[in-house]
Amino acid sequence: MNRPRLCFLALGFRHSMTIVGIEVREQGNANILVFDPSFKTPSVIKHAMGANLKTSEPARILKGYRKGVNYLQKYQTFELLEYAPQS
Repeated sequence: MNRPRLCFLALGFRHSMTIVGIEVREQGNANILVFDPSFKTPSVIKHAMGANLKTSEPARILKGYRKGVNYLQKYQTFELLEYAPQS
């Protein structure tokens, strides 16, 4: 399913994060997966760019992109932006 990405900005942030997915883990807890320009791209991702990579540890690769409830509760308010192309 192709849906537009959502961007969100916490008050006090100087940049936005792009929500690219949601993950529900085996334990039942959920995380959003985000691209956050304030975090450095993991070396495993840099090496995989343009390559057909298979890994036995996808959870390790996703770790830097997960934002859970504890992270989000640090902020009282978020602004959401949804990209809606003109048709």
